[in-house]
Amino acid sequence: MKLTVIITVRQGDQFLYRTLMNIKKLFVSTTKDFEVICLLSSKDDKSRYFVKKATPFIKNLYIVEYDKLDIGQVKNSAAKKAKGDYLLFMNSGDFLSLNFLKEFKKQARNHRKSTDKAIFVPEIKISFGKQLFIEKNLSMEDPSFSRSIFLFENPWGENFLIKRKDFCKILFSRVDFRNKFNPHVLSFYCDCINLGYKVKIIPNTVFFIRLLDYKNPELGFLLSEKAIFDGENLNSIKSTENFNEGNSLKERERIIKTDSSLSSRNIKRFLQEISKKEDDRNILKRVFSAAFPQFYLKLYILKKKFRKDVDESKYPVWLIDEWEKINIFEPELFPPTYNIPEKQVAINLRLDSYLDKVLSNFPKRIDYLFFCPWLKIGGADKVALNLINALKEISPNKSIGVITTENVNSELLDKLPADIHYFDFGNSFLDLTPFEREALFLRVIIQIKPKKIININSHKLFSLLLEHSKAISSFSEIFCFAFCVYITKDGQTRGFAVEHIPLIIDNVKTVITDNKHIIDYLCKNFGLDVNKFQVIYSPVSTENFMYRKIKRDEPIDILWSSRIDDQKLPYVLESIIKESQGLDYRFHIHGSQAIDYSYDMNRFKKYRNVFVYGAYKNGLASINHSNYDVFLYTSKFDGMPNVLLEALSLGFPVVASDVGGINEIIKDGKTGFLVKDIYNPKEYLEKIHKLVSKYSILEEIEQNSKRAIEKQHSWDSYLKEVKKVFT
Repeated sequence: MKLTVIITVRQGDQFLYRTLMNIKKLFVSTTKDFEVICLLSSKDDKSRYFVKKATPFIKNLYIVEYDKLDIGQVKNSAAKKAKGDYLLFMNSGDFLSLNFLKEFKKQARNHRKSTDKAIFVPEIKISFGKQLFIEKNLSMEDPSFSRSIFLFENPWGENFLIKRKDFCKILFSRVDFRNKFNPHVLSFYCDCINLGYKVKIIPNTVFFIRLLDYKNPELGFLLSEKAIFDGENLNSIKSTENFNEGNSLKERERIIKTDSSLSSRNIKRFLQEISKKEDDRNILKRVFSAAFPQFYLKLYILKKKFRKDVDESKYPVWLIDEWEKINIFEPELFPPTYNIPEKQVAINLRLDSYLDKVLSNFPKRIDYLFFCPWLKIGGADKVALNLINALKEISPNKSIGVITTENVNSELLDKLPADIHYFDFGNSFLDLTPFEREALFLRVIIQIKPKKIININSHKLFSLLLEHSKAISSFSEIFCFAFCVYITKDGQTRGFAVEHIPLIIDNVKTVITDNKHIIDYLCKNFGLDVNKFQVIYSPVSTENFMYRKIKRDEPIDILWSSRIDDQKLPYVLESIIKESQGLDYRFHIHGSQAIDYSYDMNRFKKYRNVFVYGAYKNGLASINHSNYDVFLYTSKFDGMPNVLLEALSLGFPVVASDVGGINEIIKDGKTGFLVKDIYNPKEYLEKIHKLVSKYSILEEIEQNSKRAIEKQHSWDSYLKEVKKVFT
């Protein structure tokens, strides 16, 4: 058996020498025909020193250096140059049980065809160093195997054995990476499965995996072939004889004692377990632990917790033997006198059908995919609907999809065009854990691979982009919206604009805003590139515009409309009302209270000149706006509030807080009045008095605001900007 060991060397790894000595001990007793190739950085002199020290003990020991190439390309090159019929991939610092080749040869002799189209991994992994836990590898022939496992992690680790010719076949099967082996091993496993290869277990073998602080910047499966998650490919994965979708590892609590499989109710396995020769417990304990593993585990934990003299359970004899042998290379490794925790691979087999359910709502490659928290009556929701309609008008033949991501009911779904592909992710799959939902959400994006991703305030997508924006940007152009900086009651700046945009902007195609103020703020305070931003002013129609007249000898009716929360300064509004007592002003408050904000609306009822109407739908045009004279807008922070644009389009003279991008449409004294001291009720009342005291001022302001709206916020100008950014 000719063998090539390919070792990926971690930078400056002092444990490389120990791994090489492990390899020497492993192969000298089983095969003399082997070579070792170490892949290391050209700048890694420390690792090169350890290779030199091991050279007298290993005859065929070589170094393949890399500099600008990534480790995947280096593995590719090393595999093509290898002389062995088999390739064994390892990481420096890891150790392989000394019986590995012996057990592999035994398996190959007993099942001659078992080495065809197969990748081999050890039965058990024991991680040590940063953490200590034991993990059992799952064969693809195991009834519990499911593609869902790939949503969470690499189930087999980075160490495996494969025929060299098979490795090269898999390598060159990739269309996208013809000459470039993906550095992530999970991608490689996905390719194997797509080509009909099976991952098999070499029984009675173990890999000791050293956990260090380093980690790959992206998850491997993000760049893998997506066919493993396609519905048609699922049939080939399920084709194993014993596949049973009813078996779920999530329901199988187990702990390694004398054997590593305590949880199966299968009669054959049950009999095999209780007849193990190396199990020195009495027959009652064997039967009880095999038949009722979960209950037995709970009893064991309780017994261990309350009794100090409990006998520690044992591991299989072969594992203890191999564990002790590795001690000579790594003093930290020696069978403990206690049970180390077993890592569970969480597999929820419902994820398979859930993924298919989401994907069935979308074409194979969609042009535009929108992510919104929900579709309600807020400003961001109107931004989403406007953009969807604009893209349909500009490119009627392109496909558009919408995914709502939060567990909130949407109210404007009927406003979506008929041919929009839609899925309500936020209200679906609530039986999954948050971790499972996030994994499914990420996989949905990878599977759909939209040409353009458009995020309009989806917290779930922003959170995902913090970790995976680089990988996602390799197949989709990412567009994110930023409207304003959120300011808490304590004065802290928060929100997507400051917490997410600066961290992902390098991987985002364009950050879109509805005002220039937020661009200036982010570029000044975070040093961001202004060229990454684009302003697209929201459109509004003036078809319902009407000129207001100053009332003579009648109360002035002032409209205030927004949601009731801290941002909209309801306590300032109350101060204005309180200060207005004795003036001939009546205040009409339209809007609903935010769920997460408690402001006692009954406070307004003590004022005789206040009328509270509650929530409304379909914008300001849906209320009887002709009865009101002035539009009052109070706000602590803002972008370009949609309700303000609506007020201007209806002909309202406006008095508003001078925050955010409001001064980009309200020019003080020309298209409305701005209040600089946003907490001063007297200044608001002074501006209102200016508006209603002289007809000439009112008429001029209304004419100016109409022209400004038609120029800056018309549908035609909006279409031009959308076309510039998205086509």
